[in-house]
Amino acid sequence: MEEKHEIIKFLIERAHSEAQLFWQRNHFLFFMNTSLIGASYYHFFLTDPTPDNFSLKMIVCLGGIFISIIWWFFNRAGRRLNHVYVEDAKSIAQSDNEIHKYYSNSLSDKTPSEAVLKPRKIIAFNVKKYLAPTWLNYYVIYGFNIAWIILMVFKPTKDGVVIENFMRKLFVIC
Repeated sequence: MEEKHEIIKFLIERAHSEAQLFWQRNHFLFFMNTSLIGASYYHFFLTDPTPDNFSLKMIVCLGGIFISIIWWFFNRAGRRLNHVYVEDAKSIAQSDNEIHKYYSNSLSDKTPSEAVLKPRKIIAFNVKKYLAPTWLNYYVIYGFNIAWIILMVFKPTKDGVVIENFMRKLFVIC
């Protein structure tokens, strides 16, 4: 029984550290993407546009899209690892009634406020899946991808912003 306690404690600690790593990676990639998109916008739209910037612009925009895709994969993998650790700890705890009673609050599907409240007195409402912090994070990543595509598609001129030549040809083909 002591061995099961140690395994569960280890899995809970791993889940906690994975959650911390999830947000550290998220903050780093958010800062990196924000800095790169800000510098790109400044360089390609606010400074004097030159016609030879097209290849540099494509490289930077495709690099930004690549960073966003890597960011999305890191978040998916981190979320999955966290879920695996918690589910493994739950399955070990459910195998023994005494251990299950000991870890019933920390390994339940309840929100933290529901776990400490009295029964039938629910103050915290369940947040819809698509408004959870992880999903909001995915929406931010999708927004960055859209911003990179907008930077790639449009080109500044003295008369305003127009669509890049390669996109005009692409639209004509379609």
